[in-house]
Amino acid sequence: MASCRGPVVSHMDCARNTPPGTSRHPPLGGGRGKGKDLRQERQISSLQLNFSPLREGGCPAGAGGSTPCGAEEPFPRFRVGPVIDYADFAVCARESPVRAVILARHGERPSIDPDDPTFGRTLPLTAAGEALARACGRALRPAGRPEEWTFGASQFRRTLLTAAYVAEEIGAPPESATVCAEVGIPGLWIEDAAAVHAAQLRLGVRVYHDRQMREGVAEGFWPIHQCARNVLTWLSGHAIATRLAFFATHDCHLGCLLNGLGAAQINADHWVGFLQGCALFEQPNGSWRAHYLVPDKTNYANEFIF
Repeated sequence: MASCRGPVVSHMDCARNTPPGTSRHPPLGGGRGKGKDLRQERQISSLQLNFSPLREGGCPAGAGGSTPCGAEEPFPRFRVGPVIDYADFAVCARESPVRAVILARHGERPSIDPDDPTFGRTLPLTAAGEALARACGRALRPAGRPEEWTFGASQFRRTLLTAAYVAEEIGAPPESATVCAEVGIPGLWIEDAAAVHAAQLRLGVRVYHDRQMREGVAEGFWPIHQCARNVLTWLSGHAIATRLAFFATHDCHLGCLLNGLGAAQINADHWVGFLQGCALFEQPNGSWRAHYLVPDKTNYANEFIF
């Protein structure tokens, strides 16, 4: 088994049972041979998208937005690794002396009424949503002891249930999953929730988010590069005191983060599925390594579901 120790490990070292330097890039966009190789995806993303993702290790290339990248707000250094799943995360996190964090979409829930200005805040999980959350929690058990974890969620019922089921399967009390304002709404992503809802009604949810992911901006949201910066700046502070953390949040938030970091190319044709998200490993030198996280990298779907 490859070691995940060291100040900055090879991108390949954290793939389960994979020797350093051996490629384990799964197809991006649906598993089972569908989609593009992640390396190809990284190479073409800057050509297909009309915004500039963050450079590895610094500020956005040609960043605009309401909060420009400047010396007064140093951006945490980061690099991007391959797609991993929850079992891979557990292997890497178990060997990491510093923090390892998951930001993931909640489990499956009933459909949201487009006219609902709360974005379905009270919707529960379906039986399949609970089952997937519990399966991901079981896969995370080897990462560390229950007391080494922080569990957070947005203020929505479906995210709190997701975090609670994950916590319970790891061995922590389900009530240890609490609301974390930073991963909620507005949180680190949204500037004006009412403007978001109005634009979704006017354009349609799919068109609104597809345009956001392809162009890097959307009415009511911070620019994508700023969203990614907000998340890494928050993580680099001292808000998370434990070595391990799981946060349940929302698909559009994670699309901004993954696109902003260049860890995946998210749009309406390749959306963030349930329990998919971003895994972030802190390095001893203070930098971060970001991965596109899926429940099972051998078979995953990315259908746009609202």
